[in-house]
Amino acid sequence: MANIDWSVDKYEILVFITMFAILLIVITILHYNSVQQKIIKNSRCYLAKHKTNNNGTYAVDALNINNKKLYSVIYDFNSKNFNLNCSCQSGDVINKFYNIPVYDLRAKKPEIVDEKICQCDSYLLNIKDGEKIYYSGDPQLVNYMNTGDTIFFDQNL
Repeated sequence: MANIDWSVDKYEILVFITMFAILLIVITILHYNSVQQKIIKNSRCYLAKHKTNNNGTYAVDALNINNKKLYSVIYDFNSKNFNLNCSCQSGDVINKFYNIPVYDLRAKKPEIVDEKICQCDSYLLNIKDGEKIYYSGDPQLVNYMNTGDTIFFDQNL
């Protein structure tokens, strides 16, 4: 039988470890990129945040339980003002929305709009029956509308 020399040079070990580390790093990067792309594609918060950011203009829509728009609040950080607009289909039925939280960008403080009257095509909200208003739009604005947390405005002003 032939005598085989199984001794390994230190240089070969170093090259093997380096190649193994590079392969491991490449696999990790590909996996991270794949996960990141899935998050970008499927995340409601990510999509809402990047869809609503239009050069300092942010919007949040109020919806009823049937996903019909009631009103919208649009914040313009460039001119430091907000607009509270009716978003329902116009018609002859009067809808009143009470205690709408808004943030005064000039005074840098939260406020409550006591009443907003909109003329819609149907009666959209019955607060006496316990119907709740839901919000859609930038996730941090939705958080403000639900909880009154002003961190979004504190960071952007």
